[in-house]
Amino acid sequence: MAVVLPAAKMQIEFLLNSRAASPESAEHLCKECFTRCRSAAHLRYHRFVHGENRFHPCRRCEIAFTRKFSLRSHVRCVHDKERKFACVSCSSKFFYRKDLLKHKAAVHERKRPYRCEDCPANFGKKEHLTRHKRSLHR
Repeated sequence: MAVVLPAAKMQIEFLLNSRAASPESAEHLCKECFTRCRSAAHLRYHRFVHGENRFHPCRRCEIAFTRKFSLRSHVRCVHDKERKFACVSCSSKFFYRKDLLKHKAAVHERKRPYRCEDCPANFGKKEHLTRHKRSLHR
């Protein structure tokens, strides 16, 4: 069983949220679920989700989680279906604040930070750029 001490947990959070990840670091692939991670450290941390140490069971269904955060996300999205972050400009609601902020930037502020390297197109969402590249620039 792995025990994560507070100092180590802070270091893990730093590594997971680090913006210094290089494009080739996306090659850290989980062999069980094929999730691509930004770094070897992120992959090691991700692999906990496949472990047997699931100490956070859901009281409403049979699922258990390795992280308390994952349990809270599960309950909010699956059971409560609580979208508590509402856009003041339209009727859209979101489970997470980060998704509301992305929505506001892309839809209402018309920010297009994702640029295609092959043509002048810009997109507000990364998945829209990916779809564009797959359909036009194979």
